[in-house]
Amino acid sequence: MRNEIHYIINAKTDKKGAECIRKSLSNYVSSSQITVINSNNELDQIFIRDNLISRDREHDQNKEMEKDISTVLGESFNTYVAVGDNSILAGLAERSIGLAGGKLAFLPIEFENKKVNKIKLEENIKKLEEGINKNNANEQDILIVNERVGLKTIGLGFEAQLIGYLGSQMKRRFGYAFALLKTIYNFRPFYVKIYDNIRSIEGVYWMVTFSPELKSNQKSIINRFKNLKVVLVKPYPPLKFSFFLFHLMTNRLKKSKYVNIMTFRGPVMIESTPVKAHIDDKPFKQNEIFKINLDQISFVY
Repeated sequence: MRNEIHYIINAKTDKKGAECIRKSLSNYVSSSQITVINSNNELDQIFIRDNLISRDREHDQNKEMEKDISTVLGESFNTYVAVGDNSILAGLAERSIGLAGGKLAFLPIEFENKKVNKIKLEENIKKLEEGINKNNANEQDILIVNERVGLKTIGLGFEAQLIGYLGSQMKRRFGYAFALLKTIYNFRPFYVKIYDNIRSIEGVYWMVTFSPELKSNQKSIINRFKNLKVVLVKPYPPLKFSFFLFHLMTNRLKKSKYVNIMTFRGPVMIESTPVKAHIDDKPFKQNEIFKINLDQISFVY
């Protein structure tokens, strides 16, 4: 039986930052325990390396022949740590739905003057490894759509289109302003219908978001929720468009004439005309009819 801790760092969006984290982390753990990845394909390679998923995972049409990752991970003592990046934790969760026992973990990274705070890093590593050794796992509720995992938000419409444009504009000077103007010029309202076993709503909207219904004192990465909070934003009149942008950018969208906030019990079905979508600020493609499920993973934090 193996008993190893693997630290995984995401270099996709910030290679310099990832290298800075790797160097700092290598002062406290063996370099052989650290892996820097640039894509989810490389995340798969880690599991293939450790014989946790089939090399033909994406091409195997016979589901009965595939190894169930949660079962296989349960036979191993390995713990996979997402270092300072929620998207890595989500990527790990996608490969181990239903896993229990603290086989996944999250290591927060704090910066000070653009450098890793080494005092906090050492404290967080000690705390994390103690939690792993004691198997102190936390339950994390997650959103699942199209086999993708969301830890915080799934969104359709204006914000998702802006996020998509930001991916190609951020390296330019005033990139955010260019992306915002491009979104305003190209975006069109869309039709959506949302329903579960109890209630439904449909209409034409600018933006729809799905997120955990958190308690007021919950600000941690660890979200425990049973209900799905749905925010539906109707088209604002031109003279009030600036108010919409201000409330969106400052995260102050509240129930009003143009904003409806509802609660659904998962899973929910969504039908929409073609529209951009995102999961935790990462663009993704969805069908015109899709389902959002709720599930749980267990990880050390």
